[in-house]
Amino acid sequence: MSCITSTKIFILFNEGVLEAFNPSRGLRQGDPISPYLFILCIEYLGHLIEKKCMEGVWKPLKASRDNIGISHLFFTNDLILFAKVDKDSCEAISKVLNEFCEESGQKVSMDKSRVYFSPNVQAEIRSVTCARLGIQAMDNIGNYLGFSINQKGVARNMLNFIAKRVMSKLSRWKARFLSFTGRSVLVKSVMSSIPNYVMQATALTAHLCEKLDKINSDFLWGSTSEKRRLHLVGWSKIIRPKEEGWLGIQVTRAKNLALLAKLNWRMNQEKDSLWVQVILRKYCSVDKRRAGDSDKPPASPNWRAIKAGFQTFADRICWGVGDRERIKLWSNCWIRGSSLRELIDGPLTQREIDLKLSDMFLGLGQVWKWDVLSFELPLSIKDRIKAIPRQ
Repeated sequence: MSCITSTKIFILFNEGVLEAFNPSRGLRQGDPISPYLFILCIEYLGHLIEKKCMEGVWKPLKASRDNIGISHLFFTNDLILFAKVDKDSCEAISKVLNEFCEESGQKVSMDKSRVYFSPNVQAEIRSVTCARLGIQAMDNIGNYLGFSINQKGVARNMLNFIAKRVMSKLSRWKARFLSFTGRSVLVKSVMSSIPNYVMQATALTAHLCEKLDKINSDFLWGSTSEKRRLHLVGWSKIIRPKEEGWLGIQVTRAKNLALLAKLNWRMNQEKDSLWVQVILRKYCSVDKRRAGDSDKPPASPNWRAIKAGFQTFADRICWGVGDRERIKLWSNCWIRGSSLRELIDGPLTQREIDLKLSDMFLGLGQVWKWDVLSFELPLSIKDRIKAIPRQ
């Protein structure tokens, strides 16, 4: 902090420079340099924690037997520490926090801090641990963006708060003062904001999806619990895209599956990230795959959501063709999950069987050489090949 307290500040006033002074109050919220200093300080705290872990006095927690040990997670304004409940871990946590506070000048708010224990920890051990740390215990971590963090399962009524929030936004009085177009715009706006966060990592129940669709349909046509109105157009037509002349309102279930398929895509692309490694080592380990029924519960709601969106993800992914040297033209599944042999019947010559994809492609002009085959491919297959992304 010496680079901050030793500096001098000049104020320009009426085109003149006032007398210099030294800042004595430290950094305040909104200071442009505070994010960088925060990152530097927190990185130092991370090194202190890792040092204690290497010494063996701080024992990180694991989501499964052979999983990655997690000792800490840093957020913008908060941090979460993970450790085994014993005397050594309590002393290590206290020493690390005290050393960090002495070096950085910051302080830990004990009143705002809480300890969350596993249900298997005895009450006597909980009280002793809280006394050593000087932090109170809690039974529930709470909510994040309105969603419960430590959920034991997604019961039918646990996610009803989504429907309540949507209904509060689509109030009855708004339907009376808005035109049909205005109600349509409001439905799209509400459905694109309120349920999105939960649907990205949770498979909504069929009952809730139907309930949300009914709320949208009733608001669109001005129906209420007291007064029902005739729905002049069926919901199956309302949800069709604008390109076909309809409103393009998204169906809740389809949107939920699309977001879960996106979560599968993130898992596929971010294989080195911490959250992906923890999930894969817990649910896709060798022991899990060798089990007779690998899909048998127990499983977290997040894993069940990933499995719910996997089929949508798998049906819509395809290879991105690179240098094409190692891809066999007929046997490899490079056409949207299918091989060219599965799409074409009839005999092939030995020369055609040995063809690689690179033999059928001109790199300079990005043109396919259809004449390397002794027959003409159907136009539909050519269109599917042309649609494959090239890297």
